[in-house]
Amino acid sequence: MLFVFLSHFSYEYLRGFHRFGLHPATIFITRIATPSFVLLSGTVLGLLRDGGRGPFWVTRDKLIDRGLFLILICHPLIALAHFPTSAPGSTLSRLLWGNELYITDTIGFSLVCGAVIAQYFAANVRVTLGAVLLLTSWTFEVDWVPSGAATQFLKEVLFGRLGGETLCYGFPFVPWFGVYLLGSAFGSLLARARKSGDIALPVRFAFRTSGTLLGLVLLAKVVERPLKGHATMGAANLEGRLLHLLSIGEKIPPSFAYLAFYCGLAMAGIGWLLRLELEQRLGPIEDGRWRQAAAAIGRNSLIVFVLQFYVYYTAVPLLPKPPLWVAPFYFSLTVVLLYAAAKLADKHRLNSYFRIGFARCMRSLFDRAQPSSVDSIV
Repeated sequence: MLFVFLSHFSYEYLRGFHRFGLHPATIFITRIATPSFVLLSGTVLGLLRDGGRGPFWVTRDKLIDRGLFLILICHPLIALAHFPTSAPGSTLSRLLWGNELYITDTIGFSLVCGAVIAQYFAANVRVTLGAVLLLTSWTFEVDWVPSGAATQFLKEVLFGRLGGETLCYGFPFVPWFGVYLLGSAFGSLLARARKSGDIALPVRFAFRTSGTLLGLVLLAKVVERPLKGHATMGAANLEGRLLHLLSIGEKIPPSFAYLAFYCGLAMAGIGWLLRLELEQRLGPIEDGRWRQAAAAIGRNSLIVFVLQFYVYYTAVPLLPKPPLWVAPFYFSLTVVLLYAAAKLADKHRLNSYFRIGFARCMRSLFDRAQPSSVDSIV
């Protein structure tokens, strides 16, 4: 979440300062935010599926409920935060329903579809499906060049499209859902390891996966070098689209090298934290002030994520811009403000209200479908 804060603060504040290359540096550093977020979201699905208490269908309905909330409620809330600084001529209705595909939309889609898939398929099937979705997305990204407006929109929503002719900005469903499913398989591995007491297994897996992914990035850079000699990156030709797949910096849509590099770093971070836990160097949350702060933001990440758009995309552009040397203090002030919001939400358990009633409705239907005690006797 701190990477998200820094990324959006840099976009609205640091990009106006061309000295020292601070904005490009923060872009490179903070691009880890989305892959980490999607991987961890998928990991939670795997943990709930194979490590949760009670039948998974109850959790499934809650995940679907939360996913629908992200799509139906969070999308317009985030769009409203962009409206004051949107391009001239933009209408509110276009911002709300047709201009951008936010990461919350993609996560919402992943929660709904992932919960259904996890109900019926084990981790090995989800790994295979996740890999197939990524390969399919990259194939369509390179090979499919639609001509009509409807097919252009479909491709941007599902796979992404270089140039973004229809969407101003978007996180396509298919590649990010593939990453989400891969993360869910790791969560299942972690759940089984906790049950068996072999916590060293996911630590080894995380580091090995990280090393493999970073090694693939090096291989991609080797392949990229001869292509750069006679092609220009872009959507106009096949070589340019292939260069896109091999570029670490191509997030929209996510390239192979981008996902391999930042997911590799994310897995290394997860492995490091698991190793600290294995070595019992991480005490209870109550013992550490920094862990308390991280836990408060983690439990209320949705609230914080939506609010930070209003801080960085609405308030910061409208406020006076101090000199560059004030930027660290300015950024720290925004983090403190968002942390205070997280603490307030945590105190009143506002996170429990973020649903649309799908889970309760399904529970009611299930209870009605069960025979009463009189019916059972009869």
